[in-house]
Amino acid sequence: MTVRHGMRNGIAPAVPDRQSRCSGDALFALAVLVFVTLGLVFRTAYECRINTDATAYVSIARQCLAGDFAQTINGYWGPLLSWLMVPALALGAEPLWAARLVELAAGLATLFAVRWLARQLGASRWSVGVLALCLAVPLANYSMILVTPDVLLLFLLTMYCGFVLPERYRDHGLRGVGAGLFGGLAYLAKSYALPFFLAHFVMLNLMHLYRASSGTSTLSLGKGYSAVSPTPPGLAGQARRGVLRNFALGLLVFIAVIGPWVGLLTHTYGAFTFGTAGKRAFAMVGPEYFGEDPVFETLLAPPSPGATSYWDDPTVVKLNTWGPWQSQAMFQHQLRLVGGNLWEMSRQITVLFPFAAGTLLFWCGSVLAGLFRRRRLATRQSSVAGSDSSGASSAHHGDIQPDSKGLTGACESPGRPIHSLATGALPLMLTVAIFAGGYMPIFVEIRYLWLVVVLLILMTVLALQALACGRKALSCFLAIWLVLTCAVPALNELIAKSNQGREHVRLAARLTQDFQIHGNLASNDCWDRVLFAAFHMNARYFGRVTKAESGSEERLLATLRQHGIDYYLVWGAEDAFTPGPFPESRLPEVTGGAIRGLRVYSIAPQ
Repeated sequence: MTVRHGMRNGIAPAVPDRQSRCSGDALFALAVLVFVTLGLVFRTAYECRINTDATAYVSIARQCLAGDFAQTINGYWGPLLSWLMVPALALGAEPLWAARLVELAAGLATLFAVRWLARQLGASRWSVGVLALCLAVPLANYSMILVTPDVLLLFLLTMYCGFVLPERYRDHGLRGVGAGLFGGLAYLAKSYALPFFLAHFVMLNLMHLYRASSGTSTLSLGKGYSAVSPTPPGLAGQARRGVLRNFALGLLVFIAVIGPWVGLLTHTYGAFTFGTAGKRAFAMVGPEYFGEDPVFETLLAPPSPGATSYWDDPTVVKLNTWGPWQSQAMFQHQLRLVGGNLWEMSRQITVLFPFAAGTLLFWCGSVLAGLFRRRRLATRQSSVAGSDSSGASSAHHGDIQPDSKGLTGACESPGRPIHSLATGALPLMLTVAIFAGGYMPIFVEIRYLWLVVVLLILMTVLALQALACGRKALSCFLAIWLVLTCAVPALNELIAKSNQGREHVRLAARLTQDFQIHGNLASNDCWDRVLFAAFHMNARYFGRVTKAESGSEERLLATLRQHGIDYYLVWGAEDAFTPGPFPESRLPEVTGGAIRGLRVYSIAPQ
């Protein structure tokens, strides 16, 4: 039997197998320790940091805790993050800390999910340890800087990928069940997961079906080896049935998980609805709005009595829709959006992970190499049809490569291990392309792409595992360089953004404790600042008064009373407060000028 020796235990130095496993496990344990330590050290530094989405998720969780579940049903925010916050809120945790506790738990779980996925795709224990160290600080950073479901989505989709990406997907029905389960939970975290799951799950199953039908498979030969080899006709039929079985099971479980929530949304909106965030985001980037939300310039009542602001469900405001096929100008606008988003996506990912471009080029080559090898094996299979198709014969005609346990033997050639990446190259590249491509027509933020970043780091580790095979000094150097490249920028950001948001807590405390301000609030400016103060005050914020509505005292007062505003917050230079917005009606200013740059007027009902 001709055996192609694969890579050593990842990008590790040459050590005995047991020692390598221990070293890899120690590195992973160190990564977990780093993550937990950062969470504890920065706990107080991030207890007050807030973002606009946080007000919505916490408000929904508060209403769930109060039993007002019917008021929390909306298609803009995925419910899972808010649901997971409820137990912590019930135990008396501060709302923002309850949210970050869920995110930190999801970030820690992501470390274990990535470990499992990497092992499924052929990473050795040492490589997994290096990968975990690369991700520990960025995941801690992701979990603390913002309150969003993106880290939770990252964990769930990583688990989903662990079920559907490996070549052995067709071997057991539980892989289809697991893919459907975690795909459905990912949708409950963020509605973008539904179109991603449908497109990705169909494409990956077609890929597995093609591989099963093309007469090649991956066979485990033990002792750290596996083989891409011709499949006997009988086993090929069994493999096809396995793919179709998992596809059906995955869809059934996915529908069972998302069905109740989709049903509630459909009942609420009166038409089939699985989410409204995508439709609204697409309307926002149209030529009419150019990304500027018009509702920030008007008063809007929160969608429910327990809501903090209209941001609890932005879909209460109907935006004008558009489409690229409406006219040539619209089509050109869409092309500019796609081009701009592609550039911005590349820039943001490269800033976060400088190896991204090189990794993608390397793996594109691996995809082409994999397609060529499979075609060659299929041709070889047809040429030896009728010959002995036993396991030994298949192994003889196949290419031997390391399986997910890694390989401790010596490398025959530094270039040979690269062939072992071919099997996993196509599904990984498809995942990156489909997930990132879904945001191309709209707009891009780096938090949307955390799955792409994590997969790119995983792909880099797998590539270095092959390229650094048998080179002890190079292995250590590349491992240290990669870890520092990922960790240092994330740690700098974690430090730079610490201790933010305390000013909103102080403002809220002064307004409530010193001046007994509560109820319905409106302002002339500083939408975010007043929203965050209202969040800490458990007040309701109606937004900013437009310039047209504040053009005259009579009209301004009528507008505020029409919306049931209790207090009107006026921001500006000190000279702007004389004679103030109500010189004739002489409404009382309750702070007496105690807060620099702010006056608060009590709006008595008429």
